[in-house]
Amino acid sequence: MDALQKALDQLDQATAAVRLAVQDLANAPAGDAAGNAAHALSGGAIDPFVFRFAIFVLAIFVGYYV
Repeated sequence: MDALQKALDQLDQATAAVRLAVQDLANAPAGDAAGNAAHALSGGAIDPFVFRFAIFVLAIFVGYYV
């Protein structure tokens, strides 16, 4: 029974992760706007791809340590 409960807990965590991923996909245009705003405010020094990639890398570290 303990193994079944552990499997159900992992399934709940996976479901929550999928829900967050779908929500992030729905909010993707907002991320593009943030990247474009950073590009405009920096006078073109920050590429929107680099801005979004930096956020992605930070999210990986936060997800790993939390």
